Amino acid sequence: MTQRNRLSALRHAVRPRVLVRYGGLLAATVGLLTLVPAVATLAGGEYGSAAALGLVALALGAGGFLCHRISAPAEIQPNEALVLVAGAFVLTPAAMIWPFTTFGLTPADAWFEAVSAVTTTGLTTLAEPSGEPWPLLLARSWMQWYGGLGFAALCVALLVPRGIAARRLLEPTGARESDIPSMIWHARRLMMIYAGMTLAGWLALWAAEGRPFVALVHVLSGVSTGGFSTMDSSLAGFGGNGSAWVLSLITLLAAVSLPLYLRAVRGNWRRLLVDAELRALLVAVLAAGAALSLILAASGLDTPAAVQQGFLLGVSAQTTSGFTPVDPAALPDAAKWTSIVSMALGGSVGSTAGGMKLLRLLVVLRVIQLLVQRMALPPHAVAEARLGGRRVEAGEILHILAVPTMFLIVVVASVIPFLLHGYAPLDALFEVVSATGTVGLSTGITSSDLPGLLKGVLAFDMLAGRMEFIAILVVLAPHTWIGRRYATQ
Repeated sequence: MTQRNRLSALRHAVRPRVLVRYGGLLAATVGLLTLVPAVATLAGGEYGSAAALGLVALALGAGGFLCHRISAPAEIQPNEALVLVAGAFVLTPAAMIWPFTTFGLTPADAWFEAVSAVTTTGLTTLAEPSGEPWPLLLARSWMQWYGGLGFAALCVALLVPRGIAARRLLEPTGARESDIPSMIWHARRLMMIYAGMTLAGWLALWAAEGRPFVALVHVLSGVSTGGFSTMDSSLAGFGGNGSAWVLSLITLLAAVSLPLYLRAVRGNWRRLLVDAELRALLVAVLAAGAALSLILAASGLDTPAAVQQGFLLGVSAQTTSGFTPVDPAALPDAAKWTSIVSMALGGSVGSTAGGMKLLRLLVVLRVIQLLVQRMALPPHAVAEARLGGRRVEAGEILHILAVPTMFLIVVVASVIPFLLHGYAPLDALFEVVSATGTVGLSTGITSSDLPGLLKGVLAFDMLAGRMEFIAILVVLAPHTWIGRRYATQ
């Protein structure tokens, strides 16, 4: 039997009962979460919108409850978990189209806003958010908050991919990949940390800003590194009261791997000091901020303003939060290129940040270093790629390299339609990288007037980037749906 035949014999297609049962659980969860903006919208006097949100919540909850009653195995295959996660990110925005249209959005814009929200991106078709009903602004940021939480928690509770990234998520509790109760315990602790960061961030920003609702919306988007703002000029709307720096600090903390905070809570503070990815994040933020400050100063901006805007923009791009102190369309080309690099690299694995993740860059650099070292070693010498004292297996390297490769392929393919529509190449690249990295910075291309095809391209980029491409490939693969199946009973 050939290797291909052996792999085919071991491969199993997804089981419909499993997808229906656990998809119902996810639907019911989204329905429950939708009650929050429904109640807020009712309190705000937007009765039509509140009714739409309430009916959607009821439909998701009732449908999810009925689906969850279907019997299915307790264990989920990796391809089933990925299909479920993809379904959650795709169907949740679809469910929000009708409620968002009641606020005056077109169906296309409503879908785009919902996709941008649940993927924690922050690209928006709203020209003046300050003129929109506050329940809509809260609903968008709330979706970003649970979209970011869902991503971090599902990585632990459902996905559990093999390799260094998975061990990073599981290691603080000493859990094994097959130890489901321990993983669930770990996921709950991460949720508590996420909620604690949100509460502390809200109180800090409220104290700095003095407006509790503005602080709440920005913190919901900040902790999820989402970037939706209630103000037309984003960070520039805060003025000189330090609120922009407080929010930027919140987004920087959110771009750190959540399990590191769990270690700190458990008393292992030293791990924060030696974590390679955390150090890489801080270095990247400082480098981006310094580079942008120099570029802005060279373009004629006075030094204090250049430093402030440069570092605020550097934090935003590197953490993929999408808040901005300046209109990106007015940036010099060098600043746009610097931001593109930061947006593509992103934050830490296990955080709510997007991008390719710095851990993958560190692994790639370590592999290159190993290749150079081997040139000076005899053929029989054993040299291993190691990161943080741990050996990186060959299979892990392939998995880690797959995401940057897919990132580049999607970016190149997505830029082409924008070029065909006549957009400037650099601005088109900036917009596509921002969408694929789930950042939300925009050169002004994203708007209500953007052709529907290009809105669809950016929406696909946001979904693919949030799911790190692998889930999309699994959903599209024929053997995911056609083939032998394990018994469902």
